[in-house]
Amino acid sequence: GDQLWVAGGPYYPTRNRFGQPTVGPDATFYISHVAADVDVLGGFLGNEVELWKRNAFAFPTPLDGRGLISHLVTIEGVDDTTRFDGFLVTGGQAFGDVFADWIGAGLVGISASPIVANCKFVDNAALVGGAGAWVDGSTPVFVNCRFIDNSCGDTEFSGIGAGLVAG
Repeated sequence: GDQLWVAGGPYYPTRNRFGQPTVGPDATFYISHVAADVDVLGGFLGNEVELWKRNAFAFPTPLDGRGLISHLVTIEGVDDTTRFDGFLVTGGQAFGDVFADWIGAGLVGISASPIVANCKFVDNAALVGGAGAWVDGSTPVFVNCRFIDNSCGDTEFSGIGAGLVAG
């Protein structure tokens, strides 16, 4: 399949899942069935010419929601031929007006079974759960990922799975 190499950062989402410009809570980095059989790879400094020279944990590519984004990364309708690898996903805040915006602050998967590898999900928060990642209706595979300081719930509601909810 194809590969998309992403270096440097941080990156901030500027479009919603329909491709329309926004800087509000609907902004997301969107990977859909159109990207099937594609590896989206972070962890590059920007001078590599060979994949094996990247170091995803030493130089994860930051995707930052700045506490404004309901779902920082949205992956929809893909299978295990799609790989999301080498990113720091941070600053997602899923505290919207409806249930769909109370889950998956860092990453939300909708009928998606991607391989998610070598990623760090740090400081994301959600009202209901899956603050780091919430993947529903599918069988994702998480490999060598870290979930650090994610939180869910508030003073009135006790959330579930602050790091990851998958099923």
